[in-house]
Amino acid sequence: DCIMACFLASDRSQSYLFNQNISSFSWLIANYNNQPDILMTEMTKTLQTLFDRYFNGVKVECTDATDETSPRQFILAIYVEFQTSDGTISNISQLAEINGSKFALINNIITKGE
Repeated sequence: DCIMACFLASDRSQSYLFNQNISSFSWLIANYNNQPDILMTEMTKTLQTLFDRYFNGVKVECTDATDETSPRQFILAIYVEFQTSDGTISNISQLAEINGSKFALINNIITKGE
């Protein structure tokens, strides 16, 4: 949860030491908000790289969960599964509602260790 929270809250330019090397949800939205397919691809790559640093068996899926009745917003379903050092498989699933170039809402779907 902490890794995902940092990704959601971070700004790509917030560090001089790691300039432009911060994984940032808001940066991806700002750069790909009008290109949902590219946004989902880049989000998947970014989260895969981020979680691979800390866990084994990482699987990331970002899919379009947009409601057809609201064309101005884009809803992104994010699913990350990973294996901790003790072998426990955990996952994080969230919905991100994006209106224009800003994200409006993040909902946890499920956070569960098995």
